[in-house]
Amino acid sequence: MDKKELVELSKKIKSQLNIDIEKYKNEDVLLKFTEILIFPQYVFKLVIWPIIISLLAFILGFFILDLSILKLILYILLGPLLFNLTGLLFGVYLIITKIKEDFLSIINYIFVILKEALNDLDQIKEGKSIENLNQSINLLLTGVIQLVAIPMITKAVSNKIIFGSKIFNYLIVKILNLLNKKLDFNKMKVISVNNKKKSDILNHFSNSIDSISKNLENIISSVIGAIKYPITFILFFVSLTLMLFLICI
Repeated sequence: MDKKELVELSKKIKSQLNIDIEKYKNEDVLLKFTEILIFPQYVFKLVIWPIIISLLAFILGFFILDLSILKLILYILLGPLLFNLTGLLFGVYLIITKIKEDFLSIINYIFVILKEALNDLDQIKEGKSIENLNQSINLLLTGVIQLVAIPMITKAVSNKIIFGSKIFNYLIVKILNLLNKKLDFNKMKVISVNNKKKSDILNHFSNSIDSISKNLENIISSVIGAIKYPITFILFFVSLTLMLFLICI
């Protein structure tokens, strides 16, 4: 969403749900997301070490390969590119795999915020008719993801990673937007909760959110898999090229 759409979303939540979603975007939330995001600590290690190992393998090649002058020139020209590219792609593959664990923690915390926001929902707080409560929760979830989670998470990533934060933030926004589209409380079977206690209504939706949370690993796995697929394909192609290069040389 662009800035104009985010402003309109915030106004819509305020007018329809009487909730100021901005109050959930605070330093405590930022600190929590910063604690959850572990993968930035591994970025340097997971990218640099495969490249270092690839470079050492390239240097070792001078001692174990029988190189004529022509082959030596080809090895010096093409070897560093193929070795380092293989190491870099392998490092990126490892990082994306690590991100999956962080995303599951992020999503669970998003649901914690959603549950907190449910307590402020007038339809529950004041015991009003909740005929359209699912639509209200969908709108609330969109607000939590777009107005709280995405800004706070991207800020936390930018604080932790100096180089490459834009790439990771792009992936995070893409995955959370896809998650936002897939989660639909309108499809949830709603019990007849009119005239029920606030605690009963909250428990019903809290249990439903917990149930959805448990099934999210498959969604995250498929999304991460879709991101890893082109990386895996390119890594396989480059690795195969490197092997053929070493055999032919």
